[in-house]
Amino acid sequence: TGFTRVLFALVRRAELEPSDENRRAVLAAIRAVKKIVPSEGDIAWFPSMVYKGGEWENLLPGPGGDAFATLLFIRPLTEASVVLNDQEPLDFARRLSNGLRASGEIAEDGRWSGHVHAHLDGIAGIVECGMLTGDRSMINWGGRAFEFLRRFSTEFGWIPELVDRYDDCIACETCAVMDYVDTAILLARAGRNDLWDLVERVTRNQLVESQIINPSWLPEPRDDEVMIRRQMGRRMVGAFAGWASPIGILAYDKTYWPGSWSRYGPGPWDNIESGKIR
Repeated sequence: TGFTRVLFALVRRAELEPSDENRRAVLAAIRAVKKIVPSEGDIAWFPSMVYKGGEWENLLPGPGGDAFATLLFIRPLTEASVVLNDQEPLDFARRLSNGLRASGEIAEDGRWSGHVHAHLDGIAGIVECGMLTGDRSMINWGGRAFEFLRRFSTEFGWIPELVDRYDDCIACETCAVMDYVDTAILLARAGRNDLWDLVERVTRNQLVESQIINPSWLPEPRDDEVMIRRQMGRRMVGAFAGWASPIGILAYDKTYWPGSWSRYGPGPWDNIESGKIR
């Protein structure tokens, strides 16, 4: 998951600071991913990629077929194609989109289940992939998947973290709000003009309201051996809620579960025990 965000950052840097070096960094990252993608187009969730000697290396063994990462890769690939004016990222995005379609991860009628941020990120990529390739069926497929989520969401922009968790009137991840707005804008540009009003409502009433402007309620803990915690409030100004409720910056007290951090390998989180409040 983290590597998909790295790719997004590399693409944005190449847009803001055009250079051969930044262009090569984006394409090298994409080609590294392509090396470990199985033929059917599904890829593993691999958080550990490193850049060495001009090449990206995967630190984890073999692909595992987790659609979670596939979903998150499509949007940065379409962005890369636009920013670099290069066909290679778009071809890869289309390959991954077709793999998702064939697998039924997002059904032809738009139904899906699971993590909203990952799926919406992928849906935005699918819509833009359709726009860039002139494939109206792909745009419409992405539109049906977006409308499916609206069944579980409010019109002011609160959307669930998961679509199939029991009684999920719990938390709205702001990353998913970003993807929701992104998808709606792309669909509007593709002809769904009715969605511009939705974009404005969600931006005003959920996205902006999820930003931390007044940090006076935040504690001022001391540093410990693992984390720098001083001036926490001042450093959080401008940040967004991780999990917001419909009426607050905090949604619920959720604890870490056994194995929450161990999957990322050893690191500064080793002292975080299951049962500790996030």
